[in-house]
Amino acid sequence: MKFKILFSLLISLNFTCLGQLKPSKMILKSGDTINGIIGKLKNKTFEYKMFSNGKSKEIDFSEIINIQIRYSKNDIKTYNFFEFDNKFIAVEPSILGKKAELYFKTYNVNSSGAGGIRINQTIVQYYVKKNVEGKLAYLGKYDIFGTMREKVIEYFADCNLLVEKVKNKDFRMRNGLEKVVEYYNENCE
Repeated sequence: MKFKILFSLLISLNFTCLGQLKPSKMILKSGDTINGIIGKLKNKTFEYKMFSNGKSKEIDFSEIINIQIRYSKNDIKTYNFFEFDNKFIAVEPSILGKKAELYFKTYNVNSSGAGGIRINQTIVQYYVKKNVEGKLAYLGKYDIFGTMREKVIEYFADCNLLVEKVKNKDFRMRNGLEKVVEYYNENCE
């Protein structure tokens, strides 16, 4: 799964950097569906055109339920939109379960190391939502100094079996949170 996330990030960043509009389908909170548009995600809006030679329009993330963007014949990404920290963000679904859902957002960080060596790193930020709640919770990003483990323990405190598995390192944060959320969906009340 982590390979899929990394691969999807590289593909999506490649096209985003080029600024190309891609074929898309958008479902709005008003109940309308807009098919056959071409568009791209921006920071707070989705820019789209109805026709390749048409005028660009932008729609705020707060008005959208989800968007499917076709990057290639077999690569269609779905982005869901949720309010988080008083703004709306686009996240990709990873696990959609009966009790909890896992979403992620990826970005690249480029930095220079000693001797002018350039370091490129892909960061995956994890968000989770219990189906009884309407809001996303930020669990963090994996890094060796992060606090994601503590946030996972706190968020899933209603499932003692899962908390023990995280504390005993049966679930390692560096492997992603897919197995944690799957376990919660299958084994927790």
